[in-house]
Amino acid sequence: LNKPNQSPDETTTKRRNENIKKHRLNEKFKVTSEKLQCEV
Repeated sequence: LNKPNQSPDETTTKRRNENIKKHRLNEKFKVTSEKLQCEV
């Protein structure tokens, strides 16, 4: 049985991880801008 280099599962996991990273960044940014707004 010869397997392709990347299984669909791997790709999905990668994509999910990237989305999580983006989401975390967005959350961080939101919190930061809220803090900034409070300070102003």
